[in-house]
Amino acid sequence: MTGPPTPLRTPRRRPFLAALATSGLAALTGCASESGPTPETDPSSGSPVEVLHNWTSGPNMLASESFAAAFREAHPSVPTDVRPVADADVDDLLVRRVEGGDPPGTVGTVPGENLAPFDDSLATVDDVWTGELTDAHPPLAREVCRRDGAYRAVPVAAFRVDTVYYNVDILDDVGVAPASLSSVDGVLAAVEAVAASSSTDARPLGHALGRPRPTLQLFAALLAAVDPEAYRGFVSGGEPRSAVREAVAATSRLLSAVGDDAADVQIEAGRRVGSGAATVVQSGSWLSASLRRAGFGHRSEDGTGSWGVVGLGDAPVVLYDAFVPPAGSPSPEGAAAWLAFAGSETGQVAFNSPPSAGARPDPSPEDREDPPAPRGSVPPRTDVSPARFEPPLTTVTRAYRDADERLPSMAHGLAFPPATLGALLETVDERLVSAETVDVGAATDALVAAVTDA
Repeated sequence: MTGPPTPLRTPRRRPFLAALATSGLAALTGCASESGPTPETDPSSGSPVEVLHNWTSGPNMLASESFAAAFREAHPSVPTDVRPVADADVDDLLVRRVEGGDPPGTVGTVPGENLAPFDDSLATVDDVWTGELTDAHPPLAREVCRRDGAYRAVPVAAFRVDTVYYNVDILDDVGVAPASLSSVDGVLAAVEAVAASSSTDARPLGHALGRPRPTLQLFAALLAAVDPEAYRGFVSGGEPRSAVREAVAATSRLLSAVGDDAADVQIEAGRRVGSGAATVVQSGSWLSASLRRAGFGHRSEDGTGSWGVVGLGDAPVVLYDAFVPPAGSPSPEGAAAWLAFAGSETGQVAFNSPPSAGARPDPSPEDREDPPAPRGSVPPRTDVSPARFEPPLTTVTRAYRDADERLPSMAHGLAFPPATLGALLETVDERLVSAETVDVGAATDALVAAVTDA
């Protein structure tokens, strides 16, 4: 399945950290986290760099394999041991490994507040963040990789979360310009135009109600477009009630257009847009890969293109993937080389724009059934030319590069620690997804309380 990266799960983290506090594994806590990987020592002299990640299938696996191959070409003397971990179990494995005094070299995951429960067991990577690396990454990328006054991660990929996908023919039939989808009012008008039109039987909006995360993501995208400053205030624990209320009201109006046959997952909702069964869907840029793999071409492909994508608002909502080094790694120099490569233009292009899976000697079963496609992410660096990517990602890369500011995704662990994110998801489920009638005022109060009371 192609979709957004899964944040590390939390059930065992607090007992794990409590155990660290009372154990003799001082190298994994406190003082040890003050010293991390350094690229200045010969990395070929140590143990293999063990890399854990959950990019295990389809475009995600293609990206990770492409990155690993490029790293080995750039650092042929550095031994590596890359281990994909099924689903989201990478966090459970990390906990067990650290508890056992056997941490890996690095882990691929979501940085930012998603790492809060691991603050006492992460190495620093300040030496990796040289002037060139720092200058090439925008403030948000640097911010989410820092914890407790030091760098603890290096980003390798960026998704734009607040994108709107649309069916080309349906919008044309109802006379809606795709560019109008870049505003909240434009999205609402497009959905309502389709609902009122007799020229199409398509659903006005594709959306998944099987879980609350797509609806939280929708609310977040709308809030960012309504008022980026209010978005920042909300994720900082403030109470920008007016903007939150406006975003809740817009979310409610859009949910009313979903109909009785909502999708179970957002990828299904997106593919309905590709097939013409639905008109628009709000989804992150990872949906591009899903549409490609389902055989739906982008509008730039003459004769086959059925869909296009527009960014909602001027301040992109961003989700990063990053490599994070646990403290006490047996291969700190090799891990530093891996992390430095993750921050390089070569490494990020290899990860986000890999060569065709057809060149792989043993493609996965999923790749045999569906065509390969980039995963929908772009380099976190802002000095990579958009021309290096296919048309949908050219748009995403350019918007990311040229934005005056970028906002952290609140639906995937970047902006909120696990407990707060969990409270938000519960609130969205109760007040928006499962409510027979949305009480906009009560939902606004509940969302603000979920953040401020956490």
